[in-house]
Amino acid sequence: MLNVLLVALGGAVGASLRYVVSVFINRTFEFAVLSGTLTVNLVGSLVIGILMGLLSSQANFSEKTYLLLVVGILGGFTTFSSYSFENLELLQQGMYRNFVLYLLISNIGGILLAFLGYKLALNSINI
Repeated sequence: MLNVLLVALGGAVGASLRYVVSVFINRTFEFAVLSGTLTVNLVGSLVIGILMGLLSSQANFSEKTYLLLVVGILGGFTTFSSYSFENLELLQQGMYRNFVLYLLISNIGGILLAFLGYKLALNSINI
């Protein structure tokens, strides 16, 4: 139960940070509609790399630290950071085929499913 609470607490912090950063970026830089999201995704990818590097260099890092910081805060901040790190792990392990499949399925599949969901929602409204 403590693990769930750590993830939930971290998720609340991460989601709040995502909102604050996105609003700040979007209000400061009016040239791009998605600049807040892009910033959050890129910063999250950098931070997960730093955290995983630090945590993996410690032989006995706490699972609770991982759950709070990586799963909770970064998971709430952006799931893109986890996606980026998983792709990096596939590359580091030499699993190039799996890397390409994961990349293509995630991006193309995600966009197609978002489109499908959008169309399904519009159709249900028009019924």
